[in-house]
Amino acid sequence: MLVIGAAIWLYRRHTQSSPAQRPASRRPASGRETTMVRCDACGVFVPESETRRDGEHRICQRHV
Repeated sequence: MLVIGAAIWLYRRHTQSSPAQRPASRRPASGRETTMVRCDACGVFVPESETRRDGEHRICQRHV
């Protein structure tokens, strides 16, 4: 039993992806953080660069 358990542990350890193989997180190419704002029309948070001002309100491109 101990040999089987060790074999399974080694197999799982070997097959798990290393940090170098994991996909990179979705960050802007510049490496800076993006400010997220809520669309006043639908309530969804979107990057500030993808919103438009409508008076005092911010709306996403979907509602332009």
